[in-house]
Amino acid sequence: MARTEGRETVRRQEHVDQERCFKALQHQFSLLQMEVQACTSPILHISEAGQEAPERPDVNLLESNGQSLASVHRRSSNQAEDNTGPPLSQIPRLEKLSDTEDVEHFLVTFERIAVACRWTKTDWVWHLIPLLTGKARVAYVNMDLNESTDYDKAKSAILKKYDVNTETYQQKFRSLSVDPSESPKELYNRLKELFGKWIQPKGKTVKEMSEILILEQYLRMLSPELQ
Repeated sequence: MARTEGRETVRRQEHVDQERCFKALQHQFSLLQMEVQACTSPILHISEAGQEAPERPDVNLLESNGQSLASVHRRSSNQAEDNTGPPLSQIPRLEKLSDTEDVEHFLVTFERIAVACRWTKTDWVWHLIPLLTGKARVAYVNMDLNESTDYDKAKSAILKKYDVNTETYQQKFRSLSVDPSESPKELYNRLKELFGKWIQPKGKTVKEMSEILILEQYLRMLSPELQ
């Protein structure tokens, strides 16, 4: 009975911890929704000078959700100073991942849009979640709750679900197939991207990258049985 009671206590504590994490996740998501809505749907009013200006977010509403007015003012100032980003009206509409679409192409397109729109990397996963369908959504749902807020880990889980790994990139890099509609420049860019995903040179020394190439060539030269 003592052991059973101890196990029940541990289970209850785990349940409380999971509920706390889930509520924190919900709170962060609600804050992100409010921020996106405030940025993409400004309410215009006539200023004293006779010009239209976006209405400022409700201070009480922001403060009631744990967001300080100072942080909103800093973001607004930074957006006003940075005129190189695309206007809100030109932000492309993101389509959901279809069953026939290449998951890598989908993620690359999403990342380039995120960079162009100057989204914070910590918020990428919140923009990605509503676009996931099928196996990609299953992969995300089955992630650990503490890792599900990290975009890079979510991306790795999705690619793993589709059996995409470094060996996949290596085989594509060594493949001699060329699409008839692919220009020489597009071919070069594709090989460059595949090489980077296969070798992953970031954080590796020249010796470590050399070992990968030597090992790959070594395996190709062996007999099929030894391979």
